[in-house]
Amino acid sequence: MIFHCQLSSMIISFIEDPRKATVFVVDDVDVPMKACVMAVLRGGCLLSVSVLKGNEGLKIQYSQQKFRAQCRKLPSMFCSEDFKSCEPALTQILRWAVSEKFWTAVRLEDVKRNAICMISGNNDPQMRGCKSKSSCCLTSKQLVTLLTKNCIDYQDSFRVKARRGT
Repeated sequence: MIFHCQLSSMIISFIEDPRKATVFVVDDVDVPMKACVMAVLRGGCLLSVSVLKGNEGLKIQYSQQKFRAQCRKLPSMFCSEDFKSCEPALTQILRWAVSEKFWTAVRLEDVKRNAICMISGNNDPQMRGCKSKSSCCLTSKQLVTLLTKNCIDYQDSFRVKARRGT
């Protein structure tokens, strides 16, 4: 379960639309890919649900500037048909990202070296066409790894200690 929140004046308010959220409260063990991607796209943070319960957890902050720099390196994106059918939630998030002008959507025949090609895996039928044209063919897990690794704000990310007396 993911809670989408906005933080203002140290008050967390829960909102339904993840596109407006800046804080994503997530399970300590199983963090959904869509929460990671949305936190990066929004320049927001992931917060362990255990922190809200007064226990130890993590706050991982992502940098909007680092994300924009990543988009300048890889400004266009192609999603294979297989990827779209295997990852409908992530496809919807990427469509939103394109509408927000983070990336430019391209057709396979328009893919260039600096494009991200989203594929479902090694047996994706469009993988050969992507690999011959693009230097960056990624599965959903690889995209999450690329974004989270390159966009983390280490100064504002930290382990939260448990409150005493809880």
